[in-house]
Amino acid sequence: MRTRRRRIFGLAMLVVLATLASKGPRAFALSAVNLSNTAGRSYNPTLGLNGVTLMAAWQDTTPGSDQIFMRRSPDTGMTWNPAVNVSQSPGYVLEYDWNFTGRFLFLAWSEWIDLPADAHIFLRKSTDGGATFQPLVTLSPPGGTSRAPRIAVSGRNVYVAWQSTNSACAGICFRRSNDGGQSFSGAVSIAGAYSAGAQELSLSASGPYVFALWMGGTANSIYFTKSTDGGANFSPPVRVNASITDYYRQAPRMAVAIPNVYVVWSMAAYAYPSPPDHYLAVYTWSNDSGATFDGGIHVLSQGDLSYDSTYPEIIVNGTYVFVIWNANQGARAKYISYVRSVDGGATWSTFTHIADGLGWFGRPGPISWLLSGTDIHVAWISPPGSTSVPTNIFYRRGTNAGTSFGTTVNLSGSVGSTGNSGNPRLLTAGRDVFAVWEDDTPGNLDIMFVRSQTGGF
Repeated sequence: MRTRRRRIFGLAMLVVLATLASKGPRAFALSAVNLSNTAGRSYNPTLGLNGVTLMAAWQDTTPGSDQIFMRRSPDTGMTWNPAVNVSQSPGYVLEYDWNFTGRFLFLAWSEWIDLPADAHIFLRKSTDGGATFQPLVTLSPPGGTSRAPRIAVSGRNVYVAWQSTNSACAGICFRRSNDGGQSFSGAVSIAGAYSAGAQELSLSASGPYVFALWMGGTANSIYFTKSTDGGANFSPPVRVNASITDYYRQAPRMAVAIPNVYVVWSMAAYAYPSPPDHYLAVYTWSNDSGATFDGGIHVLSQGDLSYDSTYPEIIVNGTYVFVIWNANQGARAKYISYVRSVDGGATWSTFTHIADGLGWFGRPGPISWLLSGTDIHVAWISPPGSTSVPTNIFYRRGTNAGTSFGTTVNLSGSVGSTGNSGNPRLLTAGRDVFAVWEDDTPGNLDIMFVRSQTGGF
């Protein structure tokens, strides 16, 4: 009997192997999960991971006003617990940011309580990996409008900054906790003399350092300040783009790899030898933890000057620096351009178009990209929603530190989306790659989730 079973098993295996060989390499089959599945409008999704606990967050109008929902997976997206309304307030959530480190999860958001009253900043904390949340804490002082909070965490230190019109905390308002969010210092302005029109805030922390970057003033200048003592004191803000007269600046971003601080932005420099009215992707850097900047502004989109280069984003890993931006040429000829440096920004590769002529890539939330080991993962939306063609989420993976890129994958189309998809977000952990996006295929706007265990889609 055992011999006969072995023969049957062996014949079955031969049939399976022959079938696989005739079909060639096996493609990874994607299956989407509707994370929100609510009656309201779900949008602006984000992901966070700690160990095997995967968290998804989004804004949702189901309660009657915009709130923040979160959903928790204890096994990296294999199964999901029910969604929870974490903000649970009577107002309207405008923006949010969160940090997931160890068993601690910090969620901050700005919210209108009684329209058109002032907006305020609130925070909730979880100490058990997002399973439960502690009571709400109000961070912003009374008066003025507080928007766009940013959170940075380093060890037991938790930092929250936001854009503020409060007269006692103007420009960029800042609070810190050195006990894991149990208590916070008083609110202080770190914008100094450069508080007018503060926007596009970035916040980063590493060890005792805290870095803040923002744009403001009548000329949309870009300002930077830092703390070397865990946020107790900040240096006087400096203008990082002081060496050239650029008439308009846009979307500054910062990346830190101590002692290097990199800043990228888009600018219209009519005095620069470029076609009139074109935007350039530029950068500057500091190699002394932000004490000084190199004094120059360096054009990353050199050779790409026939395009408007807008909304640059930057990633740093050791001496590798990667920058991506939107390159627009005409109504529909739009691209994603990319450069990299292997020597800490001293020299740069020539630009490469990752996505060619597929559609619109402007903000908010059009491009998500990240670095995992030596792989670069990029997701974007295309074509523009103003056409009769539904928007889709496209994905491409770069290997060998971005020296080569694979084929483009229609991520939303591959899971059967027939509606408009937007606002993709990516996250990786080892060979796992996670993606979420907004999708109106179910009949209203919901949050879709897919997972790959093969290093990419």
